[in-house]
Amino acid sequence: MLSFENTPNTMHFFSLVGGMYAVFKYRGSSENHVIYEVIFTQWLPSSSYQLEHRPHFEISGNK
Repeated sequence: MLSFENTPNTMHFFSLVGGMYAVFKYRGSSENHVIYEVIFTQWLPSSSYQLEHRPHFEISGNK
């Protein structure tokens, strides 16, 4: 069972709702937001998927 007992006070946590998520691997600066423009203005409209109202998240770097 997952425990958050030892979570530092400076960190926040939440439970991510299950479901299907699109995964994009991107290499480049996190300050370059072009990838988001491509996802939301090109990939999503041309796909058969619809955006749901649940958290979006990203994992950046090895840290």
